[in-house]
Amino acid sequence: MEFGLFKNLKVLDFSDNSLSGQIPYTLGNLSKLTHLDLSDNKFTGYIPPSLGNYNNLTLFVAHTNPKFACRH
Repeated sequence: MEFGLFKNLKVLDFSDNSLSGQIPYTLGNLSKLTHLDLSDNKFTGYIPPSLGNYNNLTLFVAHTNPKFACRH
């Protein structure tokens, strides 16, 4: 899915869907996002650096993804 098409999206809740794989880099194109919930899935890898593009993000939830991590 091309997330860049949803430029005005403010809330994205992927919680509890058994989603797997890496987080798409294109999520960073959602510049108006205020809430992002990735919890209770099976995401792997690292949080993409593109998620640092969120100036309006006030809630980020990613717990219960056993193989998902942050880079320092």
